[in-house]
Amino acid sequence: MPKTSKKAKTPKRKTASRKSVTRKAAPKKKAAARKTTTRKKVAPKKKVAARKKPATPKKRAAKAKPTPKAKISPPKPAKVVSAKPVAVPPAPKPTKSRLIKANAVAPLSGAPPMTPPEIAGMVLQVGQPAPDFRLPSHDGRIVSLSDFRGRKVVLFFYPKDDTPGCTKEACSFRDGRTEIEQRGAVVLGISVDPVDSHEMFHEKYDLNFPLLSDDQKQTVNAYGVWVQKSFEGRTWMATERTTFIIDEEGRIARIFPKVQVDGHFEEVLAAL
Repeated sequence: MPKTSKKAKTPKRKTASRKSVTRKAAPKKKAAARKTTTRKKVAPKKKVAARKKPATPKKRAAKAKPTPKAKISPPKPAKVVSAKPVAVPPAPKPTKSRLIKANAVAPLSGAPPMTPPEIAGMVLQVGQPAPDFRLPSHDGRIVSLSDFRGRKVVLFFYPKDDTPGCTKEACSFRDGRTEIEQRGAVVLGISVDPVDSHEMFHEKYDLNFPLLSDDQKQTVNAYGVWVQKSFEGRTWMATERTTFIIDEEGRIARIFPKVQVDGHFEEVLAAL
């Protein structure tokens, strides 16, 4: 067998061994001990009030002198301002309703003044003279109760124009006018509505008897039908629906207070 050549071993280099050098730490310097110094408290200095200098003779003399009084000047006379003339509006033109009201205020000649029964302490009763009146009608005429002396009068007071109950009552007298006239009577309606309202109400339902306006409330007071009414805690003044039948001599023959509209025409017709 052939001999194998052995590799020559290379000699290892010797490395110098590192000597471990230990560095000695420098000795620590001792910190100088801090001296604690205590500060002494200093008391605050007291403020010394400044001494006032003695007043000089001049200042003393000035103080001694009295102050002069203020002069009061007399008041100046007030200036007279001339008032400017105020333009007076022209007087309104007399209308139909105003002329009627002016004529209605005039009392009847020879008739006693009307006194409300609640003031006189009495209530109208059957057999008493019916209070006379002078009131404007829907058509502008002035109507008085004495105009119908010698005839019976159905005088009905109602609360307000063109309301359901008043319309029904007025239309029943309208439809039965012929029967009333056959018994020698006439129909007159009175409320506190103005003449213009009566005119529209009369025309709307084609009424055939006079509607009289008592907007001064003299007649409703004289007949005792202007009363206080109340509903749900509310009170007000209004006309109480009432009918009077007045005979040929001007005396009260029958009174229907607090009228119920249904059947009222029939009971009036029976009383004539």
